[in-house]
Amino acid sequence: MRKNTTKQGFTIVEIVIALAAIVAIVVLGYYIFNQATDDTTASLSVTETVDDTSESFDEIMELEQISEIARLEQSGSEIIGIELEQNDGQLVYVVHYSDGSTAVFDAISGTRSELLDNDNDELDEDNDSIPANFVAGITLREAINIAKERRPDSTLRKVEVEVEDGVVVYSVRFTDDSRVDVNALDGTVQRLRNESGDDEIERNDDNESDDQDDNDDSDERDENDEDESEDGDDDSRDDDEEDEDDEEEEDDEEEEDDEEEDNSGSGSSN
Repeated sequence: MRKNTTKQGFTIVEIVIALAAIVAIVVLGYYIFNQATDDTTASLSVTETVDDTSESFDEIMELEQISEIARLEQSGSEIIGIELEQNDGQLVYVVHYSDGSTAVFDAISGTRSELLDNDNDELDEDNDSIPANFVAGITLREAINIAKERRPDSTLRKVEVEVEDGVVVYSVRFTDDSRVDVNALDGTVQRLRNESGDDEIERNDDNESDDQDDNDDSDERDENDEDESEDGDDDSRDDDEEDEDDEEEEDDEEEEDDEEEDNSGSGSSN
């Protein structure tokens, strides 16, 4: 009678081999995922210089247009920053949202090409969001021209739109690490930072407060001068009235003297 030699279940060796294969697959998948993420991040971090002299630059969307498109893409989040960059020869807007995500849009067509989650490590979590109803007073081109007047020998790298001290600015960045922050409403220079990282012009609330105090002091001085002038006019009017009263008294005295002389003459003749 033959014995049944069929194996029941798996041997320990087979189980070990199977576990090793599963671990290898997981590690390989993790490696491939990380490589893909690193490549995507690198495509954003390696920024070419923006050529604002090209014909295509004049076709890019303005701030209000790209802001509207970006808000529709992420309706539940606020925009805390917008960057105009050039990647692989293409002008793109990189939009940073308050939920930590980042979207990349073609700067000319507005088509979204990428959406990354939690990619705002470089941004301050306390950054103010750009108001949804904000309308810029100057164009992107005008802001760049203003910045270039201050840094004529620097090469444009990118432009960031952000809120600094409650003011929406075009932060024009150059390849030598200098920057010029231009007020997006009126075109005034809010900050001028040279290549050494020193601020030649810096927005300073204390200075603004001092200027306001100086203006208040000046207004007070003007009011005091007006009061003194009015007091002087009143004194002058009082003096004129006193002079008139004195003249009237003198006239009355002269009339009385004349009457006395007439009466005296009349008595003598009688």
